[in-house]
Amino acid sequence: MYLYGRESVDWSINSDYYYTKILLNSIINVTTTKNPFKAHIFYFVWWNQSLKFLKILKYFNKKIVVVVTNDLDHQIDIVKKASQYIDVWVCSNQKQIKTLNQLNCRYFYHPFYVDEKVFHNLQKQKYEICNVLNISHAQFENKILIGSFQRDTQGGCLTIPKWQKNPELLLECLNNISNKNIHVILAGPRRHWIVNQLTKKRIPFTFIGSLPHDGKDDIIENNLSSKTINLLYNLIDIYIVSSKSEGGPKAIPECILTKTLLISTNVGFAPDFLNNDQIFENKQQFAEIFDSYLSCPDRFNEIILKSYNLVSHLYKKENAQKRLSEIIKLSML
Repeated sequence: MYLYGRESVDWSINSDYYYTKILLNSIINVTTTKNPFKAHIFYFVWWNQSLKFLKILKYFNKKIVVVVTNDLDHQIDIVKKASQYIDVWVCSNQKQIKTLNQLNCRYFYHPFYVDEKVFHNLQKQKYEICNVLNISHAQFENKILIGSFQRDTQGGCLTIPKWQKNPELLLECLNNISNKNIHVILAGPRRHWIVNQLTKKRIPFTFIGSLPHDGKDDIIENNLSSKTINLLYNLIDIYIVSSKSEGGPKAIPECILTKTLLISTNVGFAPDFLNNDQIFENKQQFAEIFDSYLSCPDRFNEIILKSYNLVSHLYKKENAQKRLSEIIKLSML
């Protein structure tokens, strides 16, 4: 099998490549090769990267497996054209499955892998985590910590929000919280727009890393390790996903595995993994969920545990191996 899919920096696609390779090589009778001419199956961890190779691969009678990394609704025509060449579409959520069903594509359900040994609850106090991160705990005393660790602007223009990530809604939600005893924890590269907006709105925040400046791409210096991101999930009280369009995001299972409360728009993994009480459409609904959490945190602890039991089972290594093994069998039919 030939595995394809890399980004120029160590980001989500590279993580998918790394874990897919480990899982594939742990399956009996399956080996990956660096020589594409020796491969019977081509496995693309990012389906868009397969498009320029589809015709030539089918000409040489290769089997093609692609991972759907995004919401397909705005690429239906491309999917229709590609489907005549692709043997198996690997889906991460039920919305993708519904779309591919309507297009009569052959698919298999296998969510983006998140390592449960990396993302887990540390059972540490906030001051302990702050010490590890080398940040002052005093500024967070008695504060509700709200996290956002996404990459939400494009590299071409660092001041324009990425429409899929929708940081505008994130800002609206933060600005609409009636309880002002909040502090935002930001991390990740290309956060220029949200940093500027939080500063203008005087919403208190701490940026983990080197504070971004307009015109300078921080894709390298602020690309934090998974270990650091796990510390941040364990530090915060609430994580917000405000996206309009997602295949995941991985932040959802990562939050769940760390037992961090997540409030999300109805995208990607959200309807599959979360309780309805955690899903919002606008700033008013977000405020209602936020206030409900403050008034009855124990109820949300039960919700968090329910999601954890579901996701921790799904992401066990042996279960992921089994799914990949089935995908390979399906591709050979």
